[in-house]
Amino acid sequence: WNYPGNAKNNYSTKAGFIGGGTVGYNWQIGKSPYLIGLEGEYGYLGQKGGNTDPNAAAWNNQRTPKGNDNSQSSTSIGADYGYGLVGGRLGYALDRSLIYIKSGAVFTTVNSSWSDTNTARVYGNSNKATTTGYALGAGFEYALPFKYFTNVSVKTEYLYFGMPTSATV
Repeated sequence: WNYPGNAKNNYSTKAGFIGGGTVGYNWQIGKSPYLIGLEGEYGYLGQKGGNTDPNAAAWNNQRTPKGNDNSQSSTSIGADYGYGLVGGRLGYALDRSLIYIKSGAVFTTVNSSWSDTNTARVYGNSNKATTTGYALGAGFEYALPFKYFTNVSVKTEYLYFGMPTSATV
Protein backbone atom coordinates (compact mmCIF):
# COMPACT_ATOMS: atom_id res chain seq x y z
CA TRP A 1 0.00 0.00 0.00
CA ASN A 2 1.41 3.35 -0.91
CA TYR A 3 -0.95 5.58 1.04
CA PRO A 4 0.24 8.49 3.18
CA GLY A 5 1.02 7.25 6.65
CA ASN A 6 2.18 3.83 5.39
CA ALA A 7 0.66 2.07 8.41
CA LYS A 8 0.67 -1.71 8.08
CA ASN A 9 -2.75 -3.30 7.83
CA ASN A 10 -2.56 -6.12 10.39
CA TYR A 11 -5.36 -8.19 11.85
CA SER A 12 -5.77 -11.64 13.30
CA THR A 13 -8.15 -14.45 12.55
CA LYS A 14 -10.17 -15.62 15.51
CA ALA A 15 -10.12 -19.10 17.04
CA GLY A 16 -12.82 -21.32 15.59
CA PHE A 17 -14.44 -24.72 15.60
CA ILE A 18 -12.68 -27.55 13.75
CA GLY A 19 -14.36 -30.83 12.90
CA GLY A 20 -13.20 -33.76 10.79
CA GLY A 21 -11.91 -37.29 10.63
CA THR A 22 -8.57 -39.01 11.14
CA VAL A 23 -7.01 -42.21 9.84
CA GLY A 24 -3.82 -43.43 11.44
CA TYR A 25 -1.80 -46.15 13.05
CA ASN A 26 -0.15 -46.40 16.47
CA TRP A 27 2.79 -48.57 17.51
CA GLN A 28 3.18 -49.43 21.18
CA ILE A 29 6.82 -49.46 22.24
CA GLY A 30 7.43 -52.95 23.64
CA LYS A 31 5.29 -53.68 26.70
CA SER A 32 5.52 -50.09 27.90
CA PRO A 33 2.52 -47.73 27.89
CA TYR A 34 4.32 -45.40 25.43
CA LEU A 35 3.43 -45.26 21.76
CA ILE A 36 4.21 -43.44 18.54
CA GLY A 37 1.69 -42.84 15.80
CA LEU A 38 1.29 -41.60 12.26
CA GLU A 39 -1.96 -40.06 11.03
CA GLY A 40 -3.66 -38.24 8.21
CA GLU A 41 -6.54 -35.91 8.92
CA TYR A 42 -9.09 -33.94 6.92
CA GLY A 43 -11.50 -31.46 8.43
CA TYR A 44 -13.48 -28.26 8.39
CA LEU A 45 -11.69 -25.05 9.25
CA GLY A 46 -13.48 -21.74 8.93
CA GLN A 47 -11.24 -19.01 10.35
CA LYS A 48 -11.95 -15.46 9.26
CA GLY A 49 -10.63 -12.01 10.05
CA GLY A 50 -10.83 -8.52 8.66
CA ASN A 51 -10.02 -4.88 9.30
CA THR A 52 -10.55 -1.36 7.99
CA ASP A 53 -7.45 0.05 6.32
CA PRO A 54 -5.56 2.18 8.91
CA ASN A 55 -4.29 4.45 6.10
CA ALA A 56 -7.79 5.52 5.01
CA ALA A 57 -7.93 8.65 7.23
CA ALA A 58 -4.57 9.96 5.98
CA TRP A 59 -5.59 9.23 2.39
CA ASN A 60 -8.94 11.00 2.82
CA ASN A 61 -7.23 14.13 4.19
CA GLN A 62 -4.81 14.44 1.25
CA ARG A 63 -7.19 13.68 -1.62
CA THR A 64 -8.80 16.33 -3.80
CA PRO A 65 -11.73 16.37 -3.73
CA LYS A 66 -12.05 15.00 -0.21
CA GLY A 67 -14.20 11.90 0.10
CA ASN A 68 -14.70 8.80 2.14
CA ASP A 69 -12.32 5.90 1.71
CA ASN A 70 -13.81 2.77 3.26
CA SER A 71 -11.06 0.27 2.49
CA GLN A 72 -11.59 -3.18 3.97
CA SER A 73 -9.22 -6.15 3.99
CA SER A 74 -10.27 -9.67 4.93
CA THR A 75 -8.84 -13.17 5.08
CA SER A 76 -10.53 -16.56 5.21
CA ILE A 77 -8.48 -19.68 5.97
CA GLY A 78 -9.77 -23.11 4.98
CA ALA A 79 -13.29 -22.00 4.12
CA ASP A 80 -13.21 -23.43 0.57
CA TYR A 81 -11.89 -26.95 1.01
CA GLY A 82 -11.15 -27.39 4.69
CA TYR A 83 -7.67 -28.55 5.67
CA GLY A 84 -5.48 -31.62 5.42
CA LEU A 85 -2.91 -32.63 8.02
CA VAL A 86 -0.16 -35.24 7.97
CA GLY A 87 1.57 -35.72 11.29
CA GLY A 88 2.97 -37.82 14.02
CA ARG A 89 2.23 -38.17 17.70
CA LEU A 90 3.71 -39.48 20.94
CA GLY A 91 1.40 -40.84 23.59
CA TYR A 92 0.88 -42.60 26.89
CA ALA A 93 -1.79 -45.34 26.96
CA LEU A 94 -3.86 -46.39 29.97
CA ASP A 95 -6.25 -49.26 29.17
CA ARG A 96 -8.54 -47.75 26.44
CA SER A 97 -7.42 -44.16 27.02
CA LEU A 98 -4.58 -42.29 25.37
CA ILE A 99 -3.02 -38.93 26.21
CA TYR A 100 -0.80 -37.57 23.42
CA ILE A 101 1.07 -34.68 21.84
CA LYS A 102 1.01 -34.12 18.10
CA SER A 103 2.89 -32.26 15.35
CA GLY A 104 2.61 -32.15 11.57
CA ALA A 105 2.16 -30.27 8.32
CA VAL A 106 -1.13 -28.51 7.45
CA PHE A 107 -2.38 -27.89 3.90
CA THR A 108 -5.24 -25.45 3.25
CA THR A 109 -6.44 -22.52 1.15
CA VAL A 110 -6.22 -18.84 2.06
CA ASN A 111 -8.60 -16.33 0.48
CA SER A 112 -7.57 -12.68 0.80
CA SER A 113 -9.57 -9.72 -0.44
CA TRP A 114 -9.44 -5.95 -0.44
CA SER A 115 -12.29 -3.64 -1.34
CA ASP A 116 -12.72 0.13 -1.35
CA THR A 117 -15.99 2.00 -1.65
CA ASN A 118 -15.02 5.48 -2.75
CA THR A 119 -17.90 7.87 -3.52
CA ALA A 120 -19.72 6.18 -6.42
CA ARG A 121 -16.97 3.75 -7.44
CA VAL A 122 -16.11 0.36 -6.00
CA TYR A 123 -12.59 -1.05 -6.29
CA GLY A 124 -11.52 -4.49 -5.25
CA ASN A 125 -9.08 -7.32 -5.54
CA SER A 126 -9.00 -10.89 -4.28
CA ASN A 127 -6.62 -13.81 -4.27
CA LYS A 128 -6.88 -17.50 -3.43
CA ALA A 129 -3.77 -19.54 -2.66
CA THR A 130 -3.00 -23.02 -1.38
CA THR A 131 -0.63 -22.78 1.54
CA THR A 132 1.32 -25.02 3.90
CA GLY A 133 1.84 -24.47 7.62
CA TYR A 134 2.52 -26.48 10.74
CA ALA A 135 0.39 -27.90 13.54
CA LEU A 136 1.18 -28.45 17.22
CA GLY A 137 -1.26 -29.89 19.71
CA ALA A 138 -2.28 -32.31 22.40
CA GLY A 139 -5.31 -34.45 23.03
CA PHE A 140 -7.19 -37.29 24.66
CA GLU A 141 -8.42 -40.37 22.77
CA TYR A 142 -10.67 -43.22 23.86
CA ALA A 143 -10.98 -46.61 22.08
CA LEU A 144 -14.61 -47.68 21.78
CA PRO A 145 -15.45 -50.87 23.72
CA PHE A 146 -17.90 -52.30 21.15
CA LYS A 147 -17.39 -55.74 19.59
CA TYR A 148 -17.47 -54.63 15.94
CA PHE A 149 -15.60 -51.37 16.47
CA THR A 150 -12.36 -52.64 18.01
CA ASN A 151 -10.16 -50.30 15.93
CA VAL A 152 -12.33 -47.18 16.26
CA SER A 153 -11.77 -44.37 18.73
CA VAL A 154 -13.07 -40.90 19.51
CA LYS A 155 -10.86 -38.00 20.46
CA THR A 156 -10.78 -34.39 21.48
CA GLU A 157 -7.70 -32.29 20.93
CA TYR A 158 -6.29 -28.80 20.86
CA LEU A 159 -4.45 -27.88 17.65
CA TYR A 160 -2.49 -24.75 16.92
CA PHE A 161 -2.06 -24.04 13.20
CA GLY A 162 0.93 -21.90 12.26
CA MET A 163 0.13 -20.36 8.89
CA PRO A 164 2.09 -17.79 6.85
CA THR A 165 1.64 -14.33 8.41
CA SER A 166 0.83 -12.48 5.21
CA ALA A 167 -1.09 -12.97 2.01
CA THR A 168 -0.77 -11.03 -1.20
CA VAL A 169 -3.87 -9.53 -2.78
